[in-house]
Amino acid sequence: MCARTLASHHDGELSWPCKPGTTRTISFPPHSLAIPGRVSGADVLRHIARANLSYLAPIGQGLTFTAGLFKGTKSYEEFYAKYNLNYTRAYLTDYNPNFLIGFGASYPVTQSFELGLYVVKEYRHLAHANDLPSYMSKMEWRVADHVTIYENLYYGPDQQATSMEYWRTFSDSTIEWRTAGWRIALSYDVGTEKVADLTGSPRATWMGAALFTQRHLTGPWSVAVRPEFFWDPQGRMTEREQLLWANTTTLEYKRHLGQQLVIVRLEHRYDRSTGSQGGFFHDDLSPPGLPKLIASQHLAILGLILALDSA
Repeated sequence: MCARTLASHHDGELSWPCKPGTTRTISFPPHSLAIPGRVSGADVLRHIARANLSYLAPIGQGLTFTAGLFKGTKSYEEFYAKYNLNYTRAYLTDYNPNFLIGFGASYPVTQSFELGLYVVKEYRHLAHANDLPSYMSKMEWRVADHVTIYENLYYGPDQQATSMEYWRTFSDSTIEWRTAGWRIALSYDVGTEKVADLTGSPRATWMGAALFTQRHLTGPWSVAVRPEFFWDPQGRMTEREQLLWANTTTLEYKRHLGQQLVIVRLEHRYDRSTGSQGGFFHDDLSPPGLPKLIASQHLAILGLILALDSA
């Protein structure tokens, strides 16, 4: 449920399911994200989360090859609410490459350490800035019985200028501690690239972090709290120069009815945006007739998730 959006001017936009029954619109304006076009068939692909083939080769402990449209970074939070601790997503999840088009392979080096290498299209899987490939690596390391580390690295061109000096570098890191009653994970993302279409080709950098926590209370009841921030000083991801921070608290009721999963979440979210171009749209208008911006907002959500599978 997306009640308000960050201030922006939209030159082009793509929409796809945000959560069951709702749609989020994410804009990809050429002047800020340097994305001049979309892939062929984008209007169809935006409705598809997975469309790939996998083959488990009998090599060592099993080498898995994958090709097509598949899940992007092996980050802690998923794109869809069913798999997450909260109903709304963290900012760093929204600005991750959640879906990728390409091919690659993953291999369990040991029972606790797995690596994956992939050749992919672009950071935004529906965008088409150039014809060169990009590269993604994934790592999952179960350090101890209750501790797991995830690391994702992305490197490639996402602008019309394809010289390596303009390639994007992105890192997504997570450490999780998990027991029967607790789930605690800290994620940190950072990305950078030189912007070819701006005078002097300045370097843009963005970063964000979120602390995911969930406590199982009793039976089907749990409570989750997620403080976070996202810093975009050049407006490369959010289209505005700003520092965002938020806190989300979620009370969850989850149980199976036969083979179907039912999740009910009552959630409060507080967001604040500071910076020279920060703010959220408000219902009122400023004196010049432009939308009024406010520095912070509160959001209350009652969410119902019905899953037809048994997972």
